[in-house]
Amino acid sequence: MANRRTWKLCHRQKRSRALTRVFARATEDGYGKEEG
Repeated sequence: MANRRTWKLCHRQKRSRALTRVFARATEDGYGKEEG
């Protein structure tokens, strides 16, 4: 179970990073608008 949990977390982190990268590229000027 622990192994599966770690794999899921790693996969999620990787996906999140890639998504953030794409989002930043799509909205360079409006980045951080939704976060702030």
